Amino acid sequence: MAEISKDRLRNVPFTEELTDEQVDTLLPKVRAMSLDARKSLPDGDKASTLFYFVESGHLKVQAQDPTQHRTSYRDAGEGEYIGLYALITGMPAVVEATATRDSTLLAFPVELLHRYLVAGVRPQAVQRGEVLFEQDQTADFLYFVVEGKLRIERKVEAPGGQALTLRRSAGPGEYLGRYALITGE
Repeated sequence: MAEISKDRLRNVPFTEELTDEQVDTLLPKVRAMSLDARKSLPDGDKASTLFYFVESGHLKVQAQDPTQHRTSYRDAGEGEYIGLYALITGMPAVVEATATRDSTLLAFPVELLHRYLVAGVRPQAVQRGEVLFEQDQTADFLYFVVEGKLRIERKVEAPGGQALTLRRSAGPGEYLGRYALITGE
């Protein structure tokens, strides 16, 4: 891994959200790395606290949430990120990524980025029977379930005007409040 310049770091889209002081603190901790085609991220089978920006190339990514209950598979190309679970939760997460073409990535330490970009994340214990938010209420937070199980109920009107209650549960590795966060509704 090699050191990078401040100008190169400022080319990463999320750095627009950072102050100059934050960039100066982050700069010596960020590393550029090259992966030849068919090579994988180092320590890909261990929980990582790194967040990657793909400067060039293409990778096949397998990411497991910090609870080890959910795994996602996707491609990541130029301008995309790897390691979102760790960034959002602030917890180490397993990320395996293999370059399908020669690739260049910037590796960021999650502990600083999490503090800078996701400062409002905090643990919240929920007691049995407690309501996080109602159906017609905008969720104030995006919730990531670390342990336990939550019941989700949504009342809908079926064709013909019949009222139905749809039920599902969310357990470790799942999110709640995603729709409200994205749409503001």
